[in-house]
Amino acid sequence: MIPDRLAFDRDLQSIPGIEMALENLKIPKCVASSGEHRKIRHSLSLTGILDKLNGKIFSAADVQKGNPAPDLFLHAALSMSAQPQNTIVIEDSIAGVYAGVAAGMRVLGFLGGGHIVDGHGEKLLQAGASEVFDQMSDLNNFIEKS
Repeated sequence: MIPDRLAFDRDLQSIPGIEMALENLKIPKCVASSGEHRKIRHSLSLTGILDKLNGKIFSAADVQKGNPAPDLFLHAALSMSAQPQNTIVIEDSIAGVYAGVAAGMRVLGFLGGGHIVDGHGEKLLQAGASEVFDQMSDLNNFIEKS
């Protein structure tokens, strides 16, 4: 195993509050990520939330164009039998916000990741996120506003 992978496996942690947020969500949920399926599953397994998604995992490898194109989010919605206008995307990247907006979905900008720097929330809002939040424990409050 390469050193970067060892550090990744050792240090990766779930976002605080994600387990409870997933359990409390009473709507269908999935992961749609720009990563490859193997990496997505590995990351979700390391953080203990893979089983909470019931195999509903979508990758940019599943579509012709990744973010900022809407293809991945539209593919995920179609696979979940959801209408884009009734879908909420939780996104921490600018390209992901553009993709969600282009798909006709409501996008919430998430600022709780360790890689987020000052001013990122404003960039997500400028890209089209309807709101931003930084605590996953607040997710249900934002969802209920829909």
